[in-house]
Amino acid sequence: MNENPWYYHESGQQKGPVSETTLRGLFTDRVIPPSTLVWREGMAEWQPASDALGSGIAPNITPPPVPMTQSSKPTEHSIKKTSVILTIIFTIITVAIYYPCWFLTRRESINALNSREKLGRGVFIFAVVMFSVSLFLSFVIGGLEGLGEGLNNMEFVAISKGVDAIDRIIFTVAAITLLVQCFKVRRILRQHFNEHLGRDVPFSSVALFFLQIYYLQYKINRL
Repeated sequence: MNENPWYYHESGQQKGPVSETTLRGLFTDRVIPPSTLVWREGMAEWQPASDALGSGIAPNITPPPVPMTQSSKPTEHSIKKTSVILTIIFTIITVAIYYPCWFLTRRESINALNSREKLGRGVFIFAVVMFSVSLFLSFVIGGLEGLGEGLNNMEFVAISKGVDAIDRIIFTVAAITLLVQCFKVRRILRQHFNEHLGRDVPFSSVALFFLQIYYLQYKINRL
């Protein structure tokens, strides 16, 4: 008679079905720890692998709910909730440097969601550097323009215009990079809440394009 397949819970996801031989192999090779919750048809509830393997089984067909343990909590999100108004203010007073920092402070929580995509760190550090360079160049431009007007020397004004062109390019590259990341975060949120949890959470592409992290923060505050 064929044995009933096993299911186990790992990283907030139900895995299986697998044979008992396979499950015991995972357990023996320490791929899964002894505390991993396992279940198969006939068991009354999910049990740690160390207790369930080799235990007697009483008839039962429907898997019971997985106990609310640390491994089952990723279905909830812990992404930082902040007032959208405060997010705008932080962006203004930091001259846009807060924009990539918004991602960095929420990156781990977003990556903890059930999604095939994950946020890297380097792209946001790159954006912080680009915005910082842009801010520095703004001061340089102001100084050159002041010198040009004070000394009545048009060479300084011409140089300031060249630096301003470079500044605009740097700022635009950083802004486009972060816009792409905004849409990536939207995909992650969709995969977790709409596909994994089965919720119908709408995400507007138009609002995201124009409002970016402010729209994302607005949606996160209401999830």
